[in-house]
Amino acid sequence: MKLIVAAVAGFTAMIALASAANAQYYPTFQAMPPAGKPYAVFQQDNAVCQNWANQQTAYYQQRANNDVAGGVVGGAVGGALIGGLLGGGRGAAIGAGAGAVTGGAVGAANAQNAQVYGQQRFDNLYQRCMVNRGNAINYGPGGAPPPPPPSDDE
Repeated sequence: MKLIVAAVAGFTAMIALASAANAQYYPTFQAMPPAGKPYAVFQQDNAVCQNWANQQTAYYQQRANNDVAGGVVGGAVGGALIGGLLGGGRGAAIGAGAGAVTGGAVGAANAQNAQVYGQQRFDNLYQRCMVNRGNAINYGPGGAPPPPPPSDDE
């Protein structure tokens, strides 16, 4: 009984952690206003472009959350089924706990991949928006980053 309670508590904690994935993206480079552009207008451009790019990449943010939660749930169910077949009720509890941990790790790896791709996509969209509004992009001392992934709308 204690084992089942521990498995359920661990499962619940993993689901709670899964929902704490990044809520939105931010640019990984610096945008700057051109000479003579009022800073207030630049700030408006920045806000509009960040909001627009986040709206366009919301799928990747949601996918990252779903990957972790789905991995935990799928692992727990699969582990409980296998454990139940092999070891009865106690085996199901042990299998559920082990499956939740394993599934959570796999889901976290998938979520990280979705977050990385989503960040690249966000940067691409944000850069386009800021440049189209007449702003400059500063990539720092390393120069321009590698080309962003292709756009879905290109």
